[in-house]
Amino acid sequence: MKLQYQKGYRSYTTISSGIMYFFVVLLCFIIFNSCNSVKEKVVKTEKSKVLRDGNTEELQKEEGLISKIADKIEEKINNGQVTAAQVLVAWKGEILLKRAFGRISKKNGAPPVRLHNPFLVASITKPVTATAVMILVEEGKIKLSDPVKQYIPEFTGGERDRIVVRNLLNHTSGLPDMLPENEELRKRNTPLRDFIPVICTTPLLFTPGTKVQYQSMGIALLGEIVERVTDIPLRDFMKQEIFDPLGMKNTFLGTDRSNMESLVQCDVPEEEGAEGSNRWDWNSAYWRDFGAPWGGLHSTVGDLAILFQTMLNNGIYDDTRILKESTAREMISNRNEGMNLPWGLGWALVEDRKDAYFGNKVSESTFGHFGATGTVAWADPSRQLIFICLTSRPLKQDGREFFLELSDMVVEVCE
Repeated sequence: MKLQYQKGYRSYTTISSGIMYFFVVLLCFIIFNSCNSVKEKVVKTEKSKVLRDGNTEELQKEEGLISKIADKIEEKINNGQVTAAQVLVAWKGEILLKRAFGRISKKNGAPPVRLHNPFLVASITKPVTATAVMILVEEGKIKLSDPVKQYIPEFTGGERDRIVVRNLLNHTSGLPDMLPENEELRKRNTPLRDFIPVICTTPLLFTPGTKVQYQSMGIALLGEIVERVTDIPLRDFMKQEIFDPLGMKNTFLGTDRSNMESLVQCDVPEEEGAEGSNRWDWNSAYWRDFGAPWGGLHSTVGDLAILFQTMLNNGIYDDTRILKESTAREMISNRNEGMNLPWGLGWALVEDRKDAYFGNKVSESTFGHFGATGTVAWADPSRQLIFICLTSRPLKQDGREFFLELSDMVVEVCE
């Protein structure tokens, strides 16, 4: 009987322990899910300013100035100087002007430009590539102080060993803007991956970190770093981490032949880049799909405005955060103190009034970029003002004064 009692007791103890264990596990599960639920609610309740159509009162108040901006662009369209354009002005989150002008190409019967038709925005691509890099910096996969050769081992020898990731972002690397072989490579329709070995051996123009000089080839290496770190094509990484989360539906790096008909064409001479069967100008299928990290982005004023509002919001749009607040602030502030030219991390700054195309009336905190295809975009944090103008007329065709005048007119809207 004693033995039976002990056996029953052990059985009872085992059952009791099992029940107790079950309830402990259940309690932990409930607590864990409660914590996750709270965390999820915190994330979802973190909201920021989003762009919306301006209210009637505000539009009526400023409609005279707004109309003048639109009329100025319309004049360029009507006199044949510009074939296509889009413009957007937003103030304190309200869109005061959002309009498309002209036709998508010079061809007879070309359809009118709509707000969903993407432009090749050229160097406005650069801060987007920089954003991709900074996302990986936040994840601890890249450090700004790391030598570039740590990610691209073949980028070595001489003073190249001194170049760190930060130098590529703020244009202090010593690399050239374009390769001496650029035109020849493009004539052969050379793919982007074959540009990298040439960049890795091209002579530096000055000792890294000693001065600031615009360098698209430094941005090319940033794109390569992103791809090597993530094992994902840069265009796909941008879509996954930036465009899709922010709802930038008409924005993409590179393209393919399937949507060429919807793309706004650049006003380039027909003979330019048309040697033989391998066209290589801005309108060629080769260049449109090239996906240059320094200049291959296609976008619209509406999509770019979302990106700019995200930066004004310190890295968040509505309830979607793509950058930490500290990172966003760092990117749009001068990282070249004491040097010959101010620059953020990928972003051009207004302190360089000579080359920034931002006009003479924006505040000192203004950031943005410009593109050789005829594009300018900036945001003024002190005024919460955004201006984006995409055109088909290359900047080298006397576009500077046009954009400076438009920029000054935009500032007058909120004064």
